[in-house]
Amino acid sequence: MVKTTDEHTEDSSQREETVYKYVWRKLLNLPIDIFRGVARDLIGISLIFLATTGIAAGICLYNGIPLVYSWIGGFLAVGLIVAFYYYE
Repeated sequence: MVKTTDEHTEDSSQREETVYKYVWRKLLNLPIDIFRGVARDLIGISLIFLATTGIAAGICLYNGIPLVYSWIGGFLAVGLIVAFYYYE
């Protein structure tokens, strides 16, 4: 069965409408995807910082070094992770 002109234009307009909806959905999801990626990386880096600062604090307590220096361990670990992980 051959489609009439009205049926053909109706299918074409429906396709265009779905394409526009798809594009708008993708454009609106772009900031959300960017935020998810940034949030995931920040959470990972902060967990690494907290863990290494805690380990460095334990080492400082064991050796009698002031706890202020435990921050150096956290910053050093985060610096190394960022330098090597993001250097592609």
